Amino acid sequence: MTDRKAAGMLILLAGAMYAAHAPSTWVGYINDDAHYILLGQALLHGHYVSLALPDHPPVTTYPPVFPMLLAPIVWLVRPHWAWLKLVPMTLTLASGALLWNVLGTWLRGGARCLGLSLFLLNPLVLHHSSLLLAEPLFTVLLLSALIQFRRLMEHNDARDAWILGLIAGALVLTRSAGAIAIPIFAAALLWLGRRRDAVRFAWPSLAMAAAFPIRNAWLAGEASGYAINWKISLSGAAHVAPFLQHLNQLSNLLFVGGFLGIRLPYSTLGFVLNAALVAGVGVLLWMAFRSRPNRPSAGRATFGATIGLLAGWCALHALWATIEPHYAAPAMPLLAAGVAVGSGELWKIGPRARLACLLAGGLILGALTLRDIGVLRQDWAASRARTTCLPARTWRWINDNLPPNAFLLTAMDGQAALYTNRCAMSVLPSRDAAEFHDTLRRAGVTHILTRPRRMQYPGLDISFAWENDQRWTASNPGAYRLAYQNPDEATAVYEVRR
Repeated sequence: MTDRKAAGMLILLAGAMYAAHAPSTWVGYINDDAHYILLGQALLHGHYVSLALPDHPPVTTYPPVFPMLLAPIVWLVRPHWAWLKLVPMTLTLASGALLWNVLGTWLRGGARCLGLSLFLLNPLVLHHSSLLLAEPLFTVLLLSALIQFRRLMEHNDARDAWILGLIAGALVLTRSAGAIAIPIFAAALLWLGRRRDAVRFAWPSLAMAAAFPIRNAWLAGEASGYAINWKISLSGAAHVAPFLQHLNQLSNLLFVGGFLGIRLPYSTLGFVLNAALVAGVGVLLWMAFRSRPNRPSAGRATFGATIGLLAGWCALHALWATIEPHYAAPAMPLLAAGVAVGSGELWKIGPRARLACLLAGGLILGALTLRDIGVLRQDWAASRARTTCLPARTWRWINDNLPPNAFLLTAMDGQAALYTNRCAMSVLPSRDAAEFHDTLRRAGVTHILTRPRRMQYPGLDISFAWENDQRWTASNPGAYRLAYQNPDEATAVYEVRR
């Protein structure tokens, strides 16, 4: 079987898995996906604003490229949002095809198939393949940037440097974390002595990266809605013990849970095993880089950029206080490429090394396969039990009974706004019940939708605040009138008395 046929079969297998998993999730599942749809709807009306809030203020958090991609598709399928799951599925499979192209820079045969398998058959990638998030598009652009960087190394064409800059700028406008790509590619070009190409690359990438913050400062008075989150995250990084725990959780997500599909306990033993695994991956990556030709070839430069992007991702999220599984998705193809190249170099050492590679590769692919089967079995069990987290009857009641200008307080503001066509806002942290009620009145909130939801943001456990909000609401019938309750969906709607 040729390499190309093997890659095609892997992509088809992954597509079948993603299609089987897709019905287990629903659009609005993690709230951010609902916000992306709302932003796509806003763009259809010529504005980049929050439709979830009264007066529709400018959005300063979500960069605009992914909503721009969604806008025409949203217009085409609305209100049948389930069709939108085809977008991340298609982008994830496209990432697999691009990774295959990148791996061809260094590998052939089984090692190349191993790298593709480590990405496409990864349980974390499977789980997020049908979630409407910016990460799949971000991954496509990230791998496209590596391919374009390799092309620049091979052809030495000035236009390739400009195109690389445009792709890097698009990365930043897809997810703010894409900003790490600009200094990494610029440093690689300078290291290779390509100063003119570095300047050509820098102009479009920096201009595009600056466009969204400048627009935000002009319209909203702040460069980014994440500024306060960064302030809290950086202050938290100064405390050694919590920071080490955060690093353990981050590496557990990327190198253990994300890469191997297994879980280690957050204990001393788990920390030691986690550190050993990270060290092993680090040795593989170093071996792979050192094995490249000492001259600044396209392959060596591209691999250096790949490892630089992975290291930049780790450094960025080591400082960012929140850890979400979908953050690891763009790092998966980079890690898969590095491990596959390192394994290829280890294979060349001798028979014992080859045996070790076969055993390790078999164990890793076996662990990934078992986790994938477990995920799909859970999906099948949930479908037979007809369980869902979507409170469809509650949405229907709100649509039928609340006025169009109703303003909801709820844990999932984007989700509520998408399915009810009412404005909604998220949790209001307050010191006591009196301050909570006063804040509601000043904000103009007319109704409270209570439902269970665990939320964690940098430096603040929003779950605790949301539990307080719900407790104060349910315990004060004089201030909040119970208008609707659905025990099956664990929801209730209260009217705020003025």
